[in-house]
Amino acid sequence: MTRTDPLLDASFKGYPPDAPPLRCSQIGAQGWHVLGDELPLPLAVLDQAALVHNVGWLQALVEREGIALAPHGKTTLSPQLFAAQLAAGAWGITVSQLRQVDTVIAADGRHVLVANQVVQPAELRQLAALLARHPDLRAPFLVDSPDQVAAAERAAPPQPLEVLLEVGLAGGRTGCRTVEAALALARSIRASTALRLVGISTYEGLWGSGDDAKDGTLVAGLVADTHALARACEDEDLFEADEVILSAGGSALFDLIAPALRGPSGAQALRRPVRGLLRSGCYVTHDDGHYQRLVRHANRRQGCSDAAGLRGALTVWAVVQATPEPGLVILNAGKRDLSFDMGLPQPKAICRRGERQAGATPAGWQVVALNDQHAHLRLNEADPALAPRIGDRIGLGISHPCTTFDKWRWMPVADADGRIVDAITTAF
Repeated sequence: MTRTDPLLDASFKGYPPDAPPLRCSQIGAQGWHVLGDELPLPLAVLDQAALVHNVGWLQALVEREGIALAPHGKTTLSPQLFAAQLAAGAWGITVSQLRQVDTVIAADGRHVLVANQVVQPAELRQLAALLARHPDLRAPFLVDSPDQVAAAERAAPPQPLEVLLEVGLAGGRTGCRTVEAALALARSIRASTALRLVGISTYEGLWGSGDDAKDGTLVAGLVADTHALARACEDEDLFEADEVILSAGGSALFDLIAPALRGPSGAQALRRPVRGLLRSGCYVTHDDGHYQRLVRHANRRQGCSDAAGLRGALTVWAVVQATPEPGLVILNAGKRDLSFDMGLPQPKAICRRGERQAGATPAGWQVVALNDQHAHLRLNEADPALAPRIGDRIGLGISHPCTTFDKWRWMPVADADGRIVDAITTAF
């Protein structure tokens, strides 16, 4: 109850300072409005319709492809959003740290893919304890080195831990760099009493460029290695599971990688059934910057209009705090409130002081800098009548949702008219 419906109060940034403490589930009944006077700004707000659309849109894509979805939970780390994704049909939730597994369990998830290497003795003990407390929990993690196998054997878990062999790319992050090295590692896992090989994982997301030829070639090579490794592991009876998990997928090239997660086809098809797991995470809110630019290419490849594709569902509303010189506006939201690691926020809406109806910002407006608690908005607009005034509200679209979510302990959910109808919390 407390994990999925925690008590919120004025210690939470953006919560009304004069409101009593309320359960998350009570927020939608308060009659608050994003652009009313109840909620102090800055405030990160989720669009209800866009959230519902995005969750259903990617779920429909994986079902068309004959695979399953294990969305990466590190994007939001929100038990309420996890529950929505699971209710829509997701197989489970992906995490990057073992501490995040509890948030999945709180959302009644029992399939967790730990898309990272688990190497520390404390982590291995923690995973074994989680599995003992929750006998119906599955939580395979990634392995890419003999030293990691040795660490697991030293930990001597009471039952073998499920793992996925990770295939990486030269110059990339983790993962075996060659099929030969990965196959040798798979043999070591098969001989281990501490681990049990249940599948193969890879990751293409960081390499997305928006160039179809370049991205297609990269994904094709990665898929070829992954399929060759799966075939070799099955030929040597290295898998210890009734089905083989094949997992990949960031939020940029999901349309290219998804078909490959069905596994090798034709004469190379595996004898065991394959469970393909797509791990995209940012899709749930999408954005107005980095992923919007990349997913536009995925939309085109699928014959999907941008309007029918993923929609930006996250806006940070800020107040005009100062207008110190012509053409420069200072907003009261900064690096402590907004993503900035993959591009600066995009001004997209303005609501004048005392009003509740927002309109689009002129095309020339641009956030040019962020301080800890301020945004510098350049207008590039000749008409002074359009310039924001003190107390006006500016809606900022963000680029890369992950690093906005980790700056907020809660976010209200608004309907199309700006009424607050729900709320979510985060567990960072």
